[in-house]
Amino acid sequence: MKLYLVRHGMTDWNLHRKWQGNVDIELNEIGLKQAHNLAGRFKREHYIKVYSSPLKRAYKTALPIAENINIQPIIIDDLKEAQVSLWNGYNINDVKNKFSKEFETWSKDPWAFVEGVESLAEIQQRGVRALKKIINENEDDVVVVSHALLLRTVICWVLNLPLTSIGILY
Repeated sequence: MKLYLVRHGMTDWNLHRKWQGNVDIELNEIGLKQAHNLAGRFKREHYIKVYSSPLKRAYKTALPIAENINIQPIIIDDLKEAQVSLWNGYNINDVKNKFSKEFETWSKDPWAFVEGVESLAEIQQRGVRALKKIINENEDDVVVVSHALLLRTVICWVLNLPLTSIGILY
């Protein structure tokens, strides 16, 4: 079994490095083209299902990939991006400046409690739970479309890396 992990296409907030969290932002024109191009790439692969976060940017990235095999993406709520309402709409540099204490705590302690921000460990738990469910239900190759932070935490789990190593990605 191959499990293809895909991050959604670009949004305007991605372009400006703004935190989106689980705000339901649409793909921009570039993101729609990325989704179309990615679907073209997946035409060369054999897969039986496409799973997606329910957020529009992930679902609309998953949709053309699923259309290749005449199915609809399967929505899994646990594939949603992190809940980061404290930082939504802020540029990453603004978050590091305006919320420096909260960001540092959150970045260094996987179980940190920061009001309005899901901990890295909680994000990873959700993501791993979703992937284990997908793996248990399938023997053939599948595509999973989700979000950067959730996928990073899952990759840390797969590679047995500490969640604090996720900071190198910012």
